Amino acid sequence: MTDPRNALDVPAVMERFSVAAQLLDDAAARVRTLGVAAESATDNASTLGEAAQSLTSAAGMMGEVVAGMKAAHDALDETMMLAREFLKSTDVSAVRETLRQVEERVSGLEQASTDVTEKVSQIAADQERWFGTISAAVDRATALERELDAAQQQLARVMEQLPSRVKKKIGSI
Repeated sequence: MTDPRNALDVPAVMERFSVAAQLLDDAAARVRTLGVAAESATDNASTLGEAAQSLTSAAGMMGEVVAGMKAAHDALDETMMLAREFLKSTDVSAVRETLRQVEERVSGLEQASTDVTEKVSQIAADQERWFGTISAAVDRATALERELDAAQQQLARVMEQLPSRVKKKIGSI
């Protein structure tokens, strides 16, 4: 069995490229989902508008980062294909160092992809918490409006039942 850390194990490196590509695709899908969710959040309440704009901006920036990382990954994938072809017809010692450097870059991309995925997940969790808080506040405001309406109606009924001289006294206060 070949050591996956061996710079000459091109199939293992190619497999890592495939895993990294999948991670980038997943991150891009999450970013798109967050962008759509952030746009719909602006319709919920005026207090949510600023938070949704900020989240949309962050999701857009994350989308750009993921797109750049995807392009870099694709370029590295193509480089690995060329390196494999080159390896078939070239001295292995010179290629070994190049493959080691490429593997280091791939590891960096994989880490960056993981970081982006974690940040996107955190943004999604924050957004869900914000929506819950705002929804609870809207529900509470609605309940308080109903209580106020009921209290005003009760006050009006009580005022109607008071004798006119008491109404005049209350009116002058």
